[in-house]
Amino acid sequence: SIQSRMQCGCKTDDKYTEHCCVPLCSASSKFNGVLSFHSFPTHSDLRSRWLINIRRDPFTITSHTKVCSRHFTTDQLIEPTTPDGRRRLVRGAVPTLFEWNGFKVDSRLTSPV
Repeated sequence: SIQSRMQCGCKTDDKYTEHCCVPLCSASSKFNGVLSFHSFPTHSDLRSRWLINIRRDPFTITSHTKVCSRHFTTDQLIEPTTPDGRRRLVRGAVPTLFEWNGFKVDSRLTSPV
């Protein structure tokens, strides 16, 4: 429904469907109104970490290049505060959950120092 697509921040224009650019991920806003799709960060260091993590370096990023919410831990996602709001990412969020790691974070990489 349009209501559920608006809640996830997906485009309601049927001419454009958002797709996840992560290898082995077939997520699309056309078939999944629950996922949110996030643009690459503009900060070059953070953008590089995204590219390395999703295993797409080198890769050409456009305004339509998105990573879906499946690849972020729940503590990196900010749920909308209004019914028509968009799910957002916390500052510095990096995708870490993938098909090739069983959608699990390696605790050695995320444990506090």
